Amino acid sequence: MITVELFTKPDCKLCEEAKEKLQSLKSELDFELKEINIRESDDLTERYGKLIPVILINGLHFANYTFEEANFRERLKRVE
Repeated sequence: MITVELFTKPDCKLCEEAKEKLQSLKSELDFELKEINIRESDDLTERYGKLIPVILINGLHFANYTFEEANFRERLKRVE
């Protein structure tokens, strides 16, 4: 199973947009989605605070700031 981690923070419009797109794709593509609020950890806030939303696929960086559906689909194909 492919794991997609979405690092977000409250009141982040880009984070909400990325989450909506990923949830929509989740029904079509086979992956587990984990949302992680960076405000729950000082380390995560320091690491990702200026980059969010950040998306990892199986622990490897995929994207930050913007989410491109076509690129996401291609990356998932390579992971499988």
